[in-house]
Amino acid sequence: MKLNLHLSTLFCFFLPSILFSQIIWTEPAFPTDQELVTVFFDATKGTAGLANCNCDVFVHTGVITSESNSNSDWKYVFTAWGQANPDWKMTPVSGQPNVYSWDITPTIRQRYNVTDPTEIIEKLAFVFRNANGSLEGKDVGGADIFYDVQQDSGVFTAGFVSPSTTSVFTSIGEMIQVSGASNQPARPIPLR
Repeated sequence: MKLNLHLSTLFCFFLPSILFSQIIWTEPAFPTDQELVTVFFDATKGTAGLANCNCDVFVHTGVITSESNSNSDWKYVFTAWGQANPDWKMTPVSGQPNVYSWDITPTIRQRYNVTDPTEIIEKLAFVFRNANGSLEGKDVGGADIFYDVQQDSGVFTAGFVSPSTTSVFTSIGEMIQVSGASNQPARPIPLR
């Protein structure tokens, strides 16, 4: 009974929405604007417009900042729709069909050329496409895809990676595999 209470408590405190959207994920899981980040895209999720396309996949990207008026007000977009620039080409992930990666280097702030240190980068914004833009990978309902950028790497942040949905229905006695991530090393908490 105490184990269930502890797990319920954890679910209440660590439910960042970014981890439930498994269309994309990043390494590290909770990036700041001052570090290299690898973005992973699962083409079978969301609209699945690039699933099994047997094509090169390109990233179309910008950021949502403190200067943005809404989520549709992308800033610092350096990619052009329909152009097959090799710098925007994603890399297929070995052994994972329909999963692609792209590195944001040297840091998020430098890659998007956000030079004003007072402008806060709140989210990475994406749409994925084939070379000419005739196929695209977006979130459910055709929405743009966003991933939160952490403001302070010193603040402990944790969340669930799987299951990848916010609701899980199971039969009594069925096992559910749960995994999570944090921005700092975790230490075990003894269950009593």
